[in-house]
Amino acid sequence: MSNKNIDLKWAIVSEKTIVDERTNQVSLIGVAEELLITLDKKTIPKDAKTIPFGINLTGYWERQEFSKEEDFSFIVKYIHETNKEELIQTIPLKFQKNMRRMRSIVLVNNIPLSKKSGETRLVIEYIRGGKKIIYYIPLLIKVEINE
Repeated sequence: MSNKNIDLKWAIVSEKTIVDERTNQVSLIGVAEELLITLDKKTIPKDAKTIPFGINLTGYWERQEFSKEEDFSFIVKYIHETNKEELIQTIPLKFQKNMRRMRSIVLVNNIPLSKKSGETRLVIEYIRGGKKIIYYIPLLIKVEINE
């Protein structure tokens, strides 16, 4: 869904995200800037397409006009160093009337498995005013596959 009003201000990956019910403050535990995953080729099933790996992707969204309810969605995807893109999921969000800011917390359960070692980036993509916005998460995922 396109929007003219909603913008991603920041997004970060962590091992765990905790939201205090009383204060609504968020705590990010184990903030990750780089993940190194080492695999033994002999232990990877031949039909495996992903590596099970749980991380939280927390985003902070803001809008300028907040007098009405507004629905929108964003896409979370991986981009491998070969520029191959892999969609993880599309996330719908809804701003309630008079809500200026909101957080999104997405559990990312898998990392795509490449046939060889390499680097992968995690991105958020959304449409704002008819233009595709790509937000690169400050996380580098390195996968090493030992023969």
